[in-house]
Amino acid sequence: MRRWWLDLGSFAVALALAAAVVLRWRRGQVALLSSAAAPAIRLLALLIVFVQGCADRLRGREEPDGHGAAPGAGQGSQDMSNGAGPLQQGEEDMSRETSAAESAAPALGPDVFPLADEAALGRWARLVADDGLDVGPGKRLALALVTVPEATPASDPRWLQVASALEALADAVGGAEGEAFRSRWRAHVEARKAGGGETMAELPALLSSMEALPLFHAGLAGYLWRRAAPLPASAPVRAELLGRIERHLRACEALLKGQFETGPIEFTAWRSRRRRRSATRA
Repeated sequence: MRRWWLDLGSFAVALALAAAVVLRWRRGQVALLSSAAAPAIRLLALLIVFVQGCADRLRGREEPDGHGAAPGAGQGSQDMSNGAGPLQQGEEDMSRETSAAESAAPALGPDVFPLADEAALGRWARLVADDGLDVGPGKRLALALVTVPEATPASDPRWLQVASALEALADAVGGAEGEAFRSRWRAHVEARKAGGGETMAELPALLSSMEALPLFHAGLAGYLWRRAAPLPASAPVRAELLGRIERHLRACEALLKGQFETGPIEFTAWRSRRRRRSATRA
């Protein structure tokens, strides 16, 4: 049963309060309520809100599913909840579809990002990081290759800079990956010095030898794409190479963005020693 007298009483109190405010305003008084009436009205408002909340809670307990109501009221409310809720039904269907799509989506494997562990990130940083005024090994090789135009004679001193940068990069890596990178790119450089051209099939191998170090460098990737531009190739072969270079460049962008957000990583042993001493003293 709806307690209409609570609503009527609340309306009467609100009407009386509004009338008092209007009367004081017409009399020219600055304060809408006197110092004695303001605390009383505030307490009365809190009391009204409290009583109304208690009444709503009791009403919800008495009539949750039609219990304590008139016969047939529960069935009517159930029918209304079943028939008058298309929005709720739509939200449930959308939630089911979302959960089904999430369950059907393939799990991200470890090969989503090429540098999946801390050791690979450290090797990449060692190859691309600048050392004071000197550029990193990867950037040095890219700059040396770009400065050598096509049909440059083998006696040109710029080829010595390319060879020096290539050997420095391979020595910085070491191991089987470094030797594979050295042999693959040395053959490419020797072919360019002799005036020959590479084929489209050789460029993905150069890119693979870079990523095996791991060396993700936008300058070297752009160099390979410029070398591939004049070569004859079918559309699928060119699209495959472009897709690999795009993935390489996306990884470069992600690494660069992460470096800008976190800042350069520096190792200072005295900081860790001081922290150990402070922890021991504590």
